[in-house]
Amino acid sequence: MIAEQAYLFRHALLRDAAYQLQLPGDRARLHGLAILAIERLVGGRPPESPPLDAVDRPPFLPHASDPFAADLAEHARLALLAGVRRTYTRRGAAHSERHYQYAAAERLWLEHAELVRGAARGESLRRAAVAANAVGRPRDAEPLLERALAVLRESGDRRLEGLALGSLADLYKETARAELAGRVYAESIARYRAVADRCGEGIALGNLAGVYRDLGQVARAEEGYDNALGIHRASGNRRYEGITLTNLGGLFLETGRAGLAEKSHLESIAILREVGDRRFEGMALGNLANVYKETRRFPEAERAYERALAINREIGNVRSESFALGNLASLLCDTRQFRRALRTFRQALSLHREIGNRRGEGTALGNLASLFEDLGRIRFAERAYRKALAISREIRNRNSEGVLLGNMASLLNRTGRVSMAESSLRQAVSIHQEVGNKRFEGGHLCDLALLVLAQGGREDACATWRRGAEVLRSMGDAPLLADMTTAMRAACGKAGVPPFEEDPA
Repeated sequence: MIAEQAYLFRHALLRDAAYQLQLPGDRARLHGLAILAIERLVGGRPPESPPLDAVDRPPFLPHASDPFAADLAEHARLALLAGVRRTYTRRGAAHSERHYQYAAAERLWLEHAELVRGAARGESLRRAAVAANAVGRPRDAEPLLERALAVLRESGDRRLEGLALGSLADLYKETARAELAGRVYAESIARYRAVADRCGEGIALGNLAGVYRDLGQVARAEEGYDNALGIHRASGNRRYEGITLTNLGGLFLETGRAGLAEKSHLESIAILREVGDRRFEGMALGNLANVYKETRRFPEAERAYERALAINREIGNVRSESFALGNLASLLCDTRQFRRALRTFRQALSLHREIGNRRGEGTALGNLASLFEDLGRIRFAERAYRKALAISREIRNRNSEGVLLGNMASLLNRTGRVSMAESSLRQAVSIHQEVGNKRFEGGHLCDLALLVLAQGGREDACATWRRGAEVLRSMGDAPLLADMTTAMRAACGKAGVPPFEEDPA
């Protein structure tokens, strides 16, 4: 084996020496010949793609050369063939996007941005940013989006400016800056309306509805989804009709309307199958599984999660596969299949790390921490919580930081660190209020109330619990409110005080 390695090393060294001895012009011709040889093997050069700033740009059409496009772009760079390099850099970037290879997509879109000007450059920068954000790197994505917007404003392309504003708002939403996201989505809608782009307007309206949903503004969220659906149906945009329906179904489930949620998800799945969108079909199946889980139809939930996983694996969507594994593991916890749950959470964590998704890694670690706590493995639980918190702070994911602080409080309380638990919950509630996470604000206020009650502070506990219950009631989260009410009554009974719904005599 050592002799074989030595031979290969000598061969590579001699090959590189022979290459370096060629004159620059001869080296360029060699790379040109390499391009021709590869193109001959794949049936020729692909047709020129439509401009990135085309108004009615057709969908990306695959070509046999696409798996080799990144290598062909590099050969073209070394062959000094600028036009060929542009063609293959763009095709390589689009191919990487389609196959969820986000690191390669980001690199190639950034390279393409240096080869084009005007609106096409702005759109290339935007797509590089979207790829960076897809693997949990919002700190890198945000300045790229700001650069893209500056280029697009200078170019005067209002439609692509609206698209870039929408991508920036997506990032703000994912990094728990909901109010800022709402303002930027509104700007995006204004740009689309200025150029009469109904498709873009409908998409942005649906995204803005998602912000209202996060802020607990249920009526505005539902109205926004309905308006988006109206536009998609009027313009025949079946794909986004299906996507909006599954988002609306999520809102229905959060507000205790499981029957409407199930109907909405089933309709969404039918549409997404009709248009052949396997990626969002997998997501909608996962959302349907959430309905089954919430309504305690556990076998149906597990089958739906498994179908979603199968689709994600079939299309190579590792990012969605990792989140689907996390959802399945949560279901396995609910059905007390703890060994399978632990194994599945670890699979999810491994995939997040494999693709560099720091946001997903933090989520998976937080889920693992909760499972370890349930299993009584306190040392492992605390270590996982602290690792998850470190990641959330590193990537500025305030929403996740608040959730983790609130969840870790139960472990601190369980291990006798009551003052630390109370401090952790108060920090969590403060963050939830800052970022507009109403669901966890309400839930953690109720948890805080029970902690205060256990220390003898009945009046403060009652006032705090009622605040939390009112938050949950205002957003229609009946299932969580019911769970919190059950826990409160048990705690009040143990403390020998009337339940907090009742006024003291």
